[in-house]
Amino acid sequence: MPFMTEPEPERGANLPVLPGISRIVANNPSPMTYFGTNTYLIETEKGTVVLDPGPEDHPEHVDAIMRHTGGQIAFLLVSHTHHDHVGAVPALQEKCGAPSVGFKISGLDSFDADIKLSDGDVFAGLTALLVYWLAFPTYSLIFIWVYFALVHRGAATHALVSQGIAWRKPSGGPPATAVS
Repeated sequence: MPFMTEPEPERGANLPVLPGISRIVANNPSPMTYFGTNTYLIETEKGTVVLDPGPEDHPEHVDAIMRHTGGQIAFLLVSHTHHDHVGAVPALQEKCGAPSVGFKISGLDSFDADIKLSDGDVFAGLTALLVYWLAFPTYSLIFIWVYFALVHRGAATHALVSQGIAWRKPSGGPPATAVS
C-alpha cells in the first residue's frame, strides 16, 4: 500500500504507544490487517488488560504477549469478533486464566465473552461505546480511556488510528476520531 508510510514493525516486540499503553503486532499481514493485527497492552486500575488478543494459530504471538506481561494479565478485552482479534483468546486463557470481556452479543458462534458489556459500560477505567462500522458486520466496541498528558503545557487529545481505541479530552466532549 504505497500511501501507507509507517515502517514495518518488529513482530513480537513491545512497541510503546503512550505511557501505560504498548502494542504487539502479530505476524499475520494482509490487506485487512496491514502489517498484522495490533494487540494492545493497557495498564489499568485493575491490572494489565490485553485488547484484541490476536489471531488463532500464532503461538509466537501468544508467547510474546505472555513474555511482555510476565503472564500477569487481568482481562482479555475484545473490540469485535473477527478471528484476527479473538482467535488467541483460548490460548491466552489456558496460559493465564484471565476472563474475556466483550460486547454482550457475540458476532461469532465460537466466542462468548465471560464478562459482557453494553454500550456505555465502564470497565477498568475504559468506557465501552457500541459502534457499527460498515466494513464490520459484527458488533464492535470502541473503548474510550481518559488520558492526561502534558503536551504544549496542557492536556492533549490523542487518537490512535487502529482497531477501535480512542482517547478523549479530559474536559469531556466527543471522543477523538477513530477509524478501523
